[in-house]
Amino acid sequence: MTFKKGETPKGAKPFTKGKSGNPDGRPPGSRSLRTILKEAIEIKRKSRTDPLNPDAAPRDMTIGEELVAKWVSLGLDGSERSLERMFEQLEGKAVQPISGPEGGPVQTETVFKLDEASNEMVKAIGQTLAKVKVG
Repeated sequence: MTFKKGETPKGAKPFTKGKSGNPDGRPPGSRSLRTILKEAIEIKRKSRTDPLNPDAAPRDMTIGEELVAKWVSLGLDGSERSLERMFEQLEGKAVQPISGPEGGPVQTETVFKLDEASNEMVKAIGQTLAKVKVG
């Protein structure tokens, strides 16, 4: 079945122009979790000690700055997962190419394992199809 651009297929119910497909969607003025989180990490907290430099005088830090400092601190303490995530944020995930034997294409094989009853049913269908005249 092929359709031309701008052509409505027979029996289809096209969207009405100017009417939302989700009229009861997010209420006006509501905020997404992403927005709330972004706002929260910008909140400044008074006189916090920098986890990366505990000897420095306390200073006002945003929650985001504190979180990043904690993340770096965990990495410095040997957390491989923290280091991995930091490098992913800085450089992107490492490319992991997939290839088959000797660098060639990946070859796949689909194998179906049927129980005895299914096996008998497939044989019966095959025999029936063999008896059907085509044309």
